[in-house]
Amino acid sequence: MKRVVVLGSALLVLCGLSGCGGNNYDAVMSDLIKALDNTAGILEEVTQENLKKEETRQKLEEAAKEFKELKRRADALNEQLSKEDRERLEKKYREKLTEALTRVDEAWKKVAKLKGAEEALAGPLQEFDEISKQR
Repeated sequence: MKRVVVLGSALLVLCGLSGCGGNNYDAVMSDLIKALDNTAGILEEVTQENLKKEETRQKLEEAAKEFKELKRRADALNEQLSKEDRERLEKKYREKLTEALTRVDEAWKKVAKLKGAEEALAGPLQEFDEISKQR
């Protein structure tokens, strides 16, 4: 499965945020980590029995919309930060972001083992893929 799509989307948002500043940066990073945790939670609940249910796909589509909004917010804040502040803020969030990304990665690996997962979740995966391609 293309679990890297979600991870790539999250990293894209983070890269876009590297130009953000102050409390706005903190708010967007906090929201990003929450969105990753939410996505991991959704994926952790996926089983063979509920894989093809509309509710599962809708939850992942909502998560993709949330990432799209975070990307928009990050872009709006871009280019407001010095290199030193960028490094300081990236260091501040590195551990929490890594933990959240790891949780999503592990959840994707579990879902990928389910029969028909890639086909059942093609819509949300496409949305995450589109976000990851935005620059």
